[in-house]
Amino acid sequence: MFKLLGGLSVYFKYQPIKTDNAVFRLHNVFTTVLLLTCSLIITATQYVGQPIQCIVGGGLPAHVVNTFCWITSTFTMPDAFARERELVFYLCIRDFISFLEF
Repeated sequence: MFKLLGGLSVYFKYQPIKTDNAVFRLHNVFTTVLLLTCSLIITATQYVGQPIQCIVGGGLPAHVVNTFCWITSTFTMPDAFARERELVFYLCIRDFISFLEF
């Protein structure tokens, strides 16, 4: 294995000559740490806790609905059918657009 990857050691040697300044090195370190931290947080939410909990009625098993919500990136809203729609805003927009046409 060392013979196979031994040629790559040339690219990973320490270089005593610095071709960049302190601000550029700080930017590189900060960006690397920020990206690794965000990646760890996103990965941890996948393995710790339960990321998706869909509201399940009485007809289907909970694990089936949660799997469907996980695969399709959907979610359920508890008051989706109980809400009343406000059509007044849409009627005002219709009248305003009709006014603009003249």
